[in-house]
Amino acid sequence: MAIIQGTEGNDDLVSSNSRENDIIVALGGNDRVEARGGDDLIYPGLGNDRIEGGDGRDTVRVGGDIAQWEVYRYEDEGILRGPEGVKSLLDVEGLEFADNPGTYELDDFNEFFAYTYLASNLDVADALGVNPDAAWDHFRDFGSVEGRQLSFDGNAYLAANPDVLANEDFGANSDQGGARHYLAAGRAEGRPTDFAGLSYIASHEDLISAFGVNEALGTEHYVQNGFNEGRAVSFDGLDYVASYGDLIDAFKGAGGAMAIEDAGAAHYIQNGRAEERTVGFDGLQYVASHTDLIEAFRGGNGAEAYADAGALHYIQNGYAEERVVDQFNEASYAAANMDLASAGVTSADALAAHWIQYGLAEGRTGAYDPVVA
Repeated sequence: MAIIQGTEGNDDLVSSNSRENDIIVALGGNDRVEARGGDDLIYPGLGNDRIEGGDGRDTVRVGGDIAQWEVYRYEDEGILRGPEGVKSLLDVEGLEFADNPGTYELDDFNEFFAYTYLASNLDVADALGVNPDAAWDHFRDFGSVEGRQLSFDGNAYLAANPDVLANEDFGANSDQGGARHYLAAGRAEGRPTDFAGLSYIASHEDLISAFGVNEALGTEHYVQNGFNEGRAVSFDGLDYVASYGDLIDAFKGAGGAMAIEDAGAAHYIQNGRAEERTVGFDGLQYVASHTDLIEAFRGGNGAEAYADAGALHYIQNGYAEERVVDQFNEASYAAANMDLASAGVTSADALAAHWIQYGLAEGRTGAYDPVVA
């Protein structure tokens, strides 16, 4: 057995015997280690290192706890990224972590999600195309050291696009399928990538008990079970926040619409349900009550978009401005515009959406004068 030790600088450490079991201690620096044959134990130390195990069973041992490290595997290669740097692995079988007993098999870790990496780093996708091998090469050689992440949520993308989820070519492989569709079509189509997983949980009593405020589990449940069960998101976190002055004061600075939506849903799950709070605000009615908001928001995509824009405006501005929220009278609007019934525009939401999108611009009349801000 040979012991090969490097320095605190950048070293090339190559075993001189292709059959011997070596202990290689690289120490600091950005090192290249070539263990060759034998069952070798390699301590890479601090730095960004390239480790080639060669024949035999080779094990890399790093400091800290496994929870501090990200482990990626692609065919016979791997990446370890953590507190001691980035370790690029080739023909390495075992991983050991100083704070954890035993040896972990590299093959037991999930394979690198190449499509997710590309969807998370669109500049790389634009440069390389949708090529999984090229994505791995980029991550191994550049992205891992640059700190690039696999942040695209394929489950959320599928949940936000039920037609894609229903397509067996994509929905059956949730994270990779979602990323693959997004790269192939969804990005160009401008499809949404976020799903209100907390509002989905808040919509179902059994999920509140099962998942609490774990949004990832809620989204995963919808993709794997809820969609096929016919479940939907009926709770609206924005309208919930807009229904209570104390919640408006607490959450209006949380960020954009999705952040406030999540904050509202989390509050309901953790507190509001037990307090028997309800949703009393109607964002669609609010927009329909103000001509300046109609002008601002009618370019949106339908009733849901108007309602969300209205709730967000009320939370961030309208509440402080003491704007009224329910001036629109759908019954009077329908009575003054009898042609709408024959077109199927009869529900309260459909009438409000019609007034916002068409009625005001067409000069239609109703039984009220909308408030002019």
